[in-house]
Amino acid sequence: MVRTRHLLLLIPGLFLLRAPDAHGQCTTTNATSCVCPGGAQECDLLPDLTISWYGILNYLSGPSETPGRIRISGSTPNIGLGPMEIRGVDVSGYRRFTCGVDTFEVYDPNAQQQFTCPNGGTAKQLITQRVFHKNGSAMSSWERVLDQGMTYTSTQGNTRFDQWGVYSLRMPEPGVSDPRQWPIVNEGYKLGFCLMDYNNCGQPAVAHHCKDDNTQYNAGNTLNVSSFPNYGLGGGNYSCSMVRQGISSGYTDIYSEYLDGMWIDIPSGTCNGEYWIVYEVDPLDRVLESNEDNNWTAVPFTLTQQTATSPRATITCDEQAYQCEGGQVRLRANAGQSYLWSTGATTNSILAGPGTYTVTVTGHCGTATSLP
Repeated sequence: MVRTRHLLLLIPGLFLLRAPDAHGQCTTTNATSCVCPGGAQECDLLPDLTISWYGILNYLSGPSETPGRIRISGSTPNIGLGPMEIRGVDVSGYRRFTCGVDTFEVYDPNAQQQFTCPNGGTAKQLITQRVFHKNGSAMSSWERVLDQGMTYTSTQGNTRFDQWGVYSLRMPEPGVSDPRQWPIVNEGYKLGFCLMDYNNCGQPAVAHHCKDDNTQYNAGNTLNVSSFPNYGLGGGNYSCSMVRQGISSGYTDIYSEYLDGMWIDIPSGTCNGEYWIVYEVDPLDRVLESNEDNNWTAVPFTLTQQTATSPRATITCDEQAYQCEGGQVRLRANAGQSYLWSTGATTNSILAGPGTYTVTVTGHCGTATSLP
């Protein structure tokens, strides 16, 4: 499988932008001029992954909507002091695979061997994250295993980062400030085919993608090359590799909307109107970062291509069917603008004990009441 690249980014000269000479002694082998938090002389130089709200709305002219689907692009700047480097081969030259409950180690320093589970099942590759450590001018590194971090495809000889991105279409709920808690219309998932230095934060193609805070729509200060004291740490040359992938400090990777999986399917019965796209990268926090709380963003988006005209109201429950006597389950209404339960509650979901319940949902097509 080949990951397609956008030709606009291949303009001669765009990749010639270099960090100032002061960064020449901040490399993965020389920590002399590398900067630690607070000016300390010893630290782990950790990455800090973000997801660009500006990129979602503007890259390739923003999301593309058709009846039943919306396609989106995701730009993931690393604004940390160190690279986000993951490796399919550890420092000793071994690769690890899991087949069910069994783990297999294969000495394969160049990642050239095919691997198949003994029973013919699908293998999961356990990858490692390499963390670089500054101690004065000395640079060292250590590795940590990311549990079930990648799916290995032996027929294609590649690896994919499981659930690299999760994106959803949602409606705001009054009184709930975190968009990640808003009611979901539907969501999609992206397997990262490879993580790479697609652009640096100084290139025009990604102007305004890199910000000090991407969680707030239409906010955050734009960062450029000079904003990163350890700019380029990682080498600036991560690419599709079975051995080594990643995003250098001050660089971003981009998954464009035309790539497989970069979409949200819109359920039938969804009405045109105002919604929000919520996008989270590394949602399971597998990668060790300096900040685990800024890997998401939310942007407004108006649906105009859907065909539904009738309001609807439904109740779902994602908990087990049987509860102990006196127990409760959480009932959820479909996403809407406002809710009124038969209990008098006005939230999207309620905790419910034994009994009969209905909910009235007001949405973009009007108001409807659910079956009990």
